[in-house]
Amino acid sequence: MSVWRPFSAVRPCRGMVLALALALLLVQASLPTANAAHKDTLDGEWLSGCTRSPSGDRGYITRAQITMGRIDAVFHVFATPSCDRPIIKVHYRGEIVLLQAEGDSLAVDHRVRSFTLTPNTAEVARRYNGDLDGTGCGLSGWRANVPFSVAGRSCSAFAFADEGGMLFDRAWLTAEGLRFGAFPHVWSITAPERRPDSAGAVLLFRTGY
Repeated sequence: MSVWRPFSAVRPCRGMVLALALALLLVQASLPTANAAHKDTLDGEWLSGCTRSPSGDRGYITRAQITMGRIDAVFHVFATPSCDRPIIKVHYRGEIVLLQAEGDSLAVDHRVRSFTLTPNTAEVARRYNGDLDGTGCGLSGWRANVPFSVAGRSCSAFAFADEGGMLFDRAWLTAEGLRFGAFPHVWSITAPERRPDSAGAVLLFRTGY
């Protein structure tokens, strides 16, 4: 006569316990770290006021739409510090690939999708065509209100990262609004060790979602 032993019943239970323990470990490993930020933290429609340029003779206004990590931003340069006559428009599209809390700020890494520059007046277009290696970005045929791709080019005061390249920035989101360290004035910080450690002058206000 065979003797009944409980081991056959116990072994499946042990297997279930091990499987459950492994599943829990996998779930914990997939959870975000304590300093990871939600991808939609910066979501919204953002608008700056008229910001005086460092030289004092120009004005800037920035508009940005951020939706689930997608950035669509327009940076306007005006002929006067009161922002009453637009002369240049920079249009940027990018994708945030890292958004991580670091102290009181957020590390923001974003990949460049496109950069275009548009002279808004015939006078500016003529100046670009007359200074191809400087303000003209190495391009010819500039016309008023016609955008040109400037990704990977230097255009006098501005240098633009390549399409597909990475930009490394930092953001400060407070009750007052949103400030970046580089955006929207610097488009060429392509190394993480050059990430800004202080907020820039441009304050963006969330005007919608």
